[in-house]
Amino acid sequence: MTLLNGLPSNPEQLAWAIKHQRDRIRLAAGLAQISRHPDAHLYKDAQALQQTWARSHGRERRLLANAVAQLRQAPMGGKPQAS
Repeated sequence: MTLLNGLPSNPEQLAWAIKHQRDRIRLAAGLAQISRHPDAHLYKDAQALQQTWARSHGRERRLLANAVAQLRQAPMGGKPQAS
């Protein structure tokens, strides 16, 4: 392998060197995006989403329980009693 201006003279080696360089650049770009992306703290985001869902789901369950309790206390006609 002889180098002419820093490039291999063999066409197969040149093609490999170019492909290898492109692969290294793509890998570096991908790693930079992963480590510097705003979503780098996915664990905290997932935990926050779970807590938000739990609060919302708990509220829905309480509303349903209250609605069922009101229906059970209502007379057979379906209208709630005036207090």
